[in-house]
Amino acid sequence: MPNFFCLYSSKTTDSLNIEARLVSLKAACKKYNIRFCLIDEAKADFSNLPVPTDNDGLYNCARGSYLLEKTMLNNKERTFYRAYNYLSFQDDSNLINIELEKQGISVPKTIYKGSNEKQLLQQYVNYLDRFPVVIKTYGGTGGLGVIKVDNYATLFSLTDYLASQNINFQIKQFIVSHSCERLTVLGDKVIYANTRPTKPDDFRSDLYSKKAHRVNLPDEINKIAINATHAANLNYGGVDLIISSKNGKPYILEVNCPQNFAIHEQVTGESYAEKMIEFLFFKL
Repeated sequence: MPNFFCLYSSKTTDSLNIEARLVSLKAACKKYNIRFCLIDEAKADFSNLPVPTDNDGLYNCARGSYLLEKTMLNNKERTFYRAYNYLSFQDDSNLINIELEKQGISVPKTIYKGSNEKQLLQQYVNYLDRFPVVIKTYGGTGGLGVIKVDNYATLFSLTDYLASQNINFQIKQFIVSHSCERLTVLGDKVIYANTRPTKPDDFRSDLYSKKAHRVNLPDEINKIAINATHAANLNYGGVDLIISSKNGKPYILEVNCPQNFAIHEQVTGESYAEKMIEFLFFKL
């Protein structure tokens, strides 16, 4: 019987619905007669970890267990990486955008290393097409650490605070949009897309909004999401994308892997864990 090594950390505090993800993946493994092997990085014996074979699958299902994943990857097991992942920028999905930009995939203009130096900030604001701009701290999730800034007084004060706390951050171009789309890519297809409207009196979307619903997007938008996922060396990922209200141009915000697929199962009533397991063991 093949094994599905499902990795997570019971100590993580920045991944949502972990228990629901684990329940769904375990049920999917049972359906396909695959042994579900749950390993908690916080409690794992790193001197005696299992060694996956080419019949086994491995998936890091939440943040906080990347060291365990790196230790267990051996270029034999089945994963959602398109090529063996020697190095990882997975500690923060924002870093993937650097590679997307290099490959010509449309992302908002971004200063990847923020500063509190006033002359530099003035240059950055000009580069980012003036105010408003968006401050985004590294490591946040669910919209936390994403702040819209409308003037220099706020920008100077906020960046001084972040620098004093040794918090790394990006400064991004603000794109006006009315929603954020999450497209889930598996292999060469978008298997579902949800639209999440922006919150009242806010520019961010709400992951748990009751107004979130499934949406069918044009093929050209799906293709951008697929290309972004592949550019991130992934066969599976959740792509956050916004469409400019001014010119209709799509912009990739993030490619997330792992992603919180459990919340999307609640929206659509489908088991995406089953699709993941089916792809990993029967389509690779």
